[in-house]
Amino acid sequence: MTALKPLLWLVLSAAIIVNVSTSFAFDGVQQVLISVGTGVAAIGSAALLIAAHRSTRRRARV
Repeated sequence: MTALKPLLWLVLSAAIIVNVSTSFAFDGVQQVLISVGTGVAAIGSAALLIAAHRSTRRRARV
């Protein structure tokens, strides 16, 4: 999981940037679909980063 952390951070930051910029570049259904897709990517990568952090903390306690 350690090797995936930089990729997850990249996906998270790119998803946030694209999600914010879609409100300026697109209108209507297209904007909503892109926002939903990038929102799912951001939530998924954030959840995996949190899970990896908790797993690392749990191993450090033992």
